[in-house]
Amino acid sequence: MAPIESGSLVLVTGGNGFIAAHCIATLLRTGHNVRATVRSTEKAEATRRALEDAGVQNLNSLELVVVVDPTDLQALSPTLEGCQAVLHLASAFNYEAKPGEFEEKLMIPAVKGTRVVCEAAQQHPSIRRMVIMSSFASVYDASLGLQPGRVYTEEDWAPLTYEDGVNASAVPIAYRASKVVAERTAWDFVRDHQVQYQLVTLCPGMVFGKMIHPISSLSQLNASNQIVWGVLNAGRDGKIPPTKAPVWIDVEDLAETSFRALTFPGTKHERFLVTQGSYDTQEIADIIRERSQERHRVPLGEPGKRIAETHYSCDSSKAQRVLGVKFRGLEESIGPLAKQFRSIMSNIHKQVWLITGASSGLGKSLAMEALEKGHTVLGTTREIQKAQQTFPEFENNGGLWFALDPGSVDAYDQASKISKDHDVDVLVNNAGYAFIGGVEDTSEDEVRSQMEVNFYGPLRIIRAFLPRMRAKQSGTVVLISSGAGFIARPGRGTYSASKFAIEAIHESLSHEVKSFDIRVLIVEPGAFRTPFVNRIVTPAAYQSVGGFSPGYRGTVVEQMVRGMSNGEEFLNLVKGDPQKAARVILKAVGEGHEYLRLPLGTDCVVALESKIASLQRDLDSTREMARSTDFKG
Repeated sequence: MAPIESGSLVLVTGGNGFIAAHCIATLLRTGHNVRATVRSTEKAEATRRALEDAGVQNLNSLELVVVVDPTDLQALSPTLEGCQAVLHLASAFNYEAKPGEFEEKLMIPAVKGTRVVCEAAQQHPSIRRMVIMSSFASVYDASLGLQPGRVYTEEDWAPLTYEDGVNASAVPIAYRASKVVAERTAWDFVRDHQVQYQLVTLCPGMVFGKMIHPISSLSQLNASNQIVWGVLNAGRDGKIPPTKAPVWIDVEDLAETSFRALTFPGTKHERFLVTQGSYDTQEIADIIRERSQERHRVPLGEPGKRIAETHYSCDSSKAQRVLGVKFRGLEESIGPLAKQFRSIMSNIHKQVWLITGASSGLGKSLAMEALEKGHTVLGTTREIQKAQQTFPEFENNGGLWFALDPGSVDAYDQASKISKDHDVDVLVNNAGYAFIGGVEDTSEDEVRSQMEVNFYGPLRIIRAFLPRMRAKQSGTVVLISSGAGFIARPGRGTYSASKFAIEAIHESLSHEVKSFDIRVLIVEPGAFRTPFVNRIVTPAAYQSVGGFSPGYRGTVVEQMVRGMSNGEEFLNLVKGDPQKAARVILKAVGEGHEYLRLPLGTDCVVALESKIASLQRDLDSTREMARSTDFKG
């Protein structure tokens, strides 16, 4: 079987990934045409932009096509039309999956995706070669431990089965099972069918190296490069993270290996183990301290100490002999990557933040903290002149004011114009006020006014800025909510209703935009020393009855209203420091938080724990009643 010629069309699945980007670049550089699949138009646009930014050549020979479900044969098969080869890289890597979810989130996507691409290739006689990116995980038998002196080769297989993956106790086991079963699926397919193409599988170790795929923050790192970042970010006085899966390959060398696997003149199905050799995190730390300007962030550990003799090794001589590839050393891989990390961190410090209600309170503290960190900050306020007088430091430090009242009906149009003119990375919905009063004493108009500002206001702003964030495949949406967003105390029903509702919007949104790499953070502050308490509104009915409702005198409603209305006395009891809160929020955003809710203040933590305990008591009391309402059978 002749190898594919220069100028051939190659299909690359999972085209927006870390390894895929380098494979695409290598194919384009060597004169091939590439058709790459991605799951959305937004990912296609982001991938092309990233490759352009990386200086990849011949991008006019790259076609990006959307296949929403790569396990759908009817959707995938047309993408192979006219192709001479397939490089299958799309595979599930979901370390957030939990026991019980492994079949749906890992096993089915990996195994079915591999079978579908094998079937699709069989349907197109023009396909001459199929290269599948497997993993060292399909070679290594983790149950045997590190086995000093053991040498793994292409002849070895991990013993995991489909059932092992489904019933795994932890996600690493399920992931390894997904890789080995997926690869075996490909080999079983070519054994059981008269395919016209030659199958080649590649089994790389940990893959390090520079990133040219779409990535806007360190939270989006691939798993292997997270190891390097973990070393770099451990802190001078910290501990060097433990070494995981101690065999590796550089991503550019793996891309070159993939290219040669597509083009070498062999005629047999082949399996190649692709590793440069062993590594350990101490060696990575030594390299970064020697080559990176971020050396002050790296633990010292035990310089020069290596652990290669304490674990297995790999023999990749077959790949080097048959494919003629040569692999670079660890320093050549880690050095450029450490430099890129510095660049990414620098970009993080130059994000564009938009903060509503930035002229006072927590919004003011957040604006100053962001400016001090080097961010560009756009602040909204209802009255610019007043904001300039009360907060002159904002403009003096480079902040830009915009007149915007989120509670007005034209707020969406105003925010859309700002979004068009400014590429906002972090959107903070902070503007709002508290309405405190008994439910019976509050008019419908007062409820509507509260919802207009605290619910519809943030919703308008979100809708205005999401399209641009979605298009660029990055962004963070922050809601400054309240402890009242999860617990409704007496006299705060209307205020809590507005916060409960807008938190629900953000919780739903966090799932809706996850595939676009947009993060959502709900901040729930307790009581902080800000002027917020001085802007509390109470029912108009109270003004006509001497300041409070006669029907609720002496009750918990009066205690809440009078306590919150006495601003100075209340603030003297408050322990929350808005400057510290601002620093915590910036840290959470900068680190790419994995949590949805961020409670702030000891009082908020106590309240949240109390609410969780209350919910648990209710559930314990009603569990059997709840279960009794199902249909039988």
